[in-house]
Amino acid sequence: MEIVMITAKDIIVNLSILTAYLFISSQMFKSDYIMGASRSIWSKICIGVRNGILGMLLMIFTVRFSDITILDFRQLAMIYAGYLGGFYSALITSLFIAAMRLFAFGPISSVTIAATISNLAIGIGIGVICTRHLIYWKKWALCLLIGMIGTSVVLIFNFGLQGIVPSLLYIMMMLLGGTFTSYLLSFLIQTNAYHYRLKKEATTDFLTGLGNYRTFDAMFNTVLRNEDDHRVPLSLLMIDIDYFKKINDVHGHLNGDAILTQLGMLLKKVTRPFETPSRIGGEEFAVLLHHCPHPQALALAEQIRHAVEHHMFKLINEEPIQITVSIGVATFPETALEELKSVADQALYKAKHNGRNQVVSTLGVR
Repeated sequence: MEIVMITAKDIIVNLSILTAYLFISSQMFKSDYIMGASRSIWSKICIGVRNGILGMLLMIFTVRFSDITILDFRQLAMIYAGYLGGFYSALITSLFIAAMRLFAFGPISSVTIAATISNLAIGIGIGVICTRHLIYWKKWALCLLIGMIGTSVVLIFNFGLQGIVPSLLYIMMMLLGGTFTSYLLSFLIQTNAYHYRLKKEATTDFLTGLGNYRTFDAMFNTVLRNEDDHRVPLSLLMIDIDYFKKINDVHGHLNGDAILTQLGMLLKKVTRPFETPSRIGGEEFAVLLHHCPHPQALALAEQIRHAVEHHMFKLINEEPIQITVSIGVATFPETALEELKSVADQALYKAKHNGRNQVVSTLGVR
């Protein structure tokens, strides 16, 4: 009875460590819990190392079935690593765990060597499963099965028939812990996905993929508050599609949306990577240009106007259509920061009033 009580207590400790790790890591490393995102080699290494440390921690608070038999949820750390980071993350985690098993629990013997090899084999198997395109629960079930079979084989290999009882207890332990943590991981992944989507929708225009008015306004207000930005040139381009209402009236709003989407893609290509074009109204766009003097801003505005004029836009039915844009340009320090938006808007109005498909600067509206 005392052994059973000690085992139950150790299992609860292991589950508590897993639960705390999942909640803390999901807050500190949110990007790890976004499925479908491409991961760099460095990111995969970090996931493997973190889960390797988790596996080692679980082994420190191991579940002791006997003096020579130690079992815990280390395989779940491998599954986390494989599911979040893929094959190499699972392999790195298994290397940490294998080293811990080989050197940290008494002298090296045939028992420790067999357990070390088993950990490496289980990590490789989990890594392979996690690279397959399987539904969440099927992937988890297969990974748990590999862990349970691999550990049970080693127990029976090391202890013969005496290994059957700890094998059965371990299988029950893994079914309990694996089911609980699989639901928990699924919950955290979905929660982070919702948070990421809401954050993106709050700052991104759903149609063009550009920043929305909130993003533009936040960037502009940041510049106003930052005194360092008051010492360098700042330009603003206000862009409006010419005769866009006519496009909607003749071709329909769906085709108008298609034009907006294509223009958004074109603006991303023409502007520099650190500049964020934004859609601030129906057919109106803005580009905030940091460290950009007025002549350079005029040159970029003309480049955008020329690119739009010569770009072949397409309607939904693939019918080609050409559009033009009018652009107003204002620059600090020629214009006060507080008046930058209004003056750029005045320049845009003058560009449209003068016949459209042209660039007008603040110098032209004075």
